[in-house]
Amino acid sequence: MFPDDYPLMNRPGLVAILMRAAEDGPADMDDCMARLASALATAHEPPRLPQDQIRARFAGLAEDLQAARLLEDAGAGRVTLTDRGRGLLARYPDGFDTDQLMAYPEYKAHIHGRRSAAVRADTRTSAYDEGFIAALTGARLTENPNTPNTVDHQCWENGWAEAQDESIG
Repeated sequence: MFPDDYPLMNRPGLVAILMRAAEDGPADMDDCMARLASALATAHEPPRLPQDQIRARFAGLAEDLQAARLLEDAGAGRVTLTDRGRGLLARYPDGFDTDQLMAYPEYKAHIHGRRSAAVRADTRTSAYDEGFIAALTGARLTENPNTPNTVDHQCWENGWAEAQDESIG
């Protein structure tokens, strides 16, 4: 278990909240925050993370779900659930981890584009930065794209771990 993997605050839980909000009609981050606050109050759980970090997680998830065409932009910072999203939500009503989105070519292209934008001449700095950014956007340690037992793999993990440490402290 990771230090920030609290009940209702893990990625599948946040995905479920976001998709349920979008299922009920155009939803924005305020709608998601209100639903999460209600769920946490019902469970007698404190949020354990600052509101801005929670909001950033919802925003990152919304971007990923839009890239996979599970959500669509409804304007004014709001999203709605697509037919594809309805199907996946019916299959996983309690949410799912976004590593399952790799099954969608649109999402793979989105991830590839995100990684390509971060390429620099010094690959070790780039790998560290990519790991750091990946952690901030909610990626799991197991999503390291580099070949195991290489310097870049370790640098990515170091960046990921540093972002985790900063988000906890």
